[in-house]
Amino acid sequence: MTQPSKAIQALATEPLGRLIWLNFLPAFAGVVINSLYNIVDRVFIGQTAGVLALAGLGAVFPVMLIQHAFGMLVGLGTGVRASLALGEGRTSRAQLLLGNGVVLSAILGILFPLLAFLVRKPMLILFGIGPAAYAYAEQYLDIVLLGSVFHLVGFTMSSVMRAEGHPRNSMYATFSSAIANVILDAHFILVLDWGVRGAALATVLAQAVQMIYCFYFFTGPRCAVQLQRHDVRFSWRLTGQATSVGFAPFAMQLAGSLTQGFYNVQLVKYGQDVAVGAMGIINSVAGLLVMTVVSLNMAAQPIYGYNKGAKLYRRLRKCLAICVTSATILSCLGFLLVQLGPRWLIWMFDSKTPELLDMGVPAMRTFFMFFPVVGMQIVSGSYFQSVGRPVLSAILSLTRRLFFLVPLLFALPSLLQLQGVWLCAPISDLLSSTVCGLFLLRENRLLKHLIAQEK
Repeated sequence: MTQPSKAIQALATEPLGRLIWLNFLPAFAGVVINSLYNIVDRVFIGQTAGVLALAGLGAVFPVMLIQHAFGMLVGLGTGVRASLALGEGRTSRAQLLLGNGVVLSAILGILFPLLAFLVRKPMLILFGIGPAAYAYAEQYLDIVLLGSVFHLVGFTMSSVMRAEGHPRNSMYATFSSAIANVILDAHFILVLDWGVRGAALATVLAQAVQMIYCFYFFTGPRCAVQLQRHDVRFSWRLTGQATSVGFAPFAMQLAGSLTQGFYNVQLVKYGQDVAVGAMGIINSVAGLLVMTVVSLNMAAQPIYGYNKGAKLYRRLRKCLAICVTSATILSCLGFLLVQLGPRWLIWMFDSKTPELLDMGVPAMRTFFMFFPVVGMQIVSGSYFQSVGRPVLSAILSLTRRLFFLVPLLFALPSLLQLQGVWLCAPISDLLSSTVCGLFLLRENRLLKHLIAQEK
């Protein structure tokens, strides 16, 4: 077995509170900056092109969720398997996982846009685009799909960075990409007046920047898991192992895409394109707030995986308890932000459309009604994924977006019209968080039993 590096040893020896905090800060910075992709695009487009352009980007959002779902399928699965391998002292296996992940994500990054181009128009119509906003959606989608390979390869390599104990470098990769996106957005939209196409091109070029940084890191001397030419090859066995773990977040994102598409259909039916534009803003705010909890999961993921692989159950249980508590605090803070300042949040995206503001303020407050319980729900899915229990993770991840939300979207709007659409998300949050909480209590009892056996 290869002697583990100091960064990897810290996963088993560093005080948990300090380790989670040190991992959280760069992960938080990285995911917040990464969230700026959609937010910056929407701010520039909303302030220059108006609510119809925002509705167009809102219709493209489900397609981008599908793209990101493939990133999670490969990237998060590869990262978790690499963490488990490093916990077992098998660095060479982690390198093979990285090489396979790069190849697989590149293949998917080429196939996905080819298939998406073939079904572009019916897909956008299915996802609820109105006739007036269709041109904006098509302009954005045609270009941003070309960056799929950059996005998927960069996301996979960034996940392995965190798995081997280098969250700060993962943050640097995301930071460099996001800064490039902001600069290019400003130049393409404000200076060259390229509009929606400029926003899409800025996103693609920024994703390429992230991928280049990741290649630079994994071919340098600082990483324990080296990207070596003889390891960059496709393996059905490693693909199956990685995607079995990555299936849970993949399924969650895919269900989120389909659900968002159905959301858009109902919004167009009961609120027209203005409602879709409002939902686009709500999604941007929700994505940013949820990413604070996701960054906590990203910080904990290598700790979960390593300590599960090393059978350090006491440390694993303590890490889970810290994350559940911290996630609940973060989601409560997000709830307060939205309830106190929805008008300002909407004005930031579009200050020229009064009807958007009138509709969006009560909609946003309703949408986030039970947001304090969301943090615990997100932690549960990530935990079971990180310890190698993908089926349970997938089920828990799908409770909100599929098992509860879809039936509610069928039932409530027919009774309460547009208000029923906005109520679906908070009711689903409450129901799914209850289910996740019961499984976390069961897991806590199991870990206590394993700890007792160690004595």
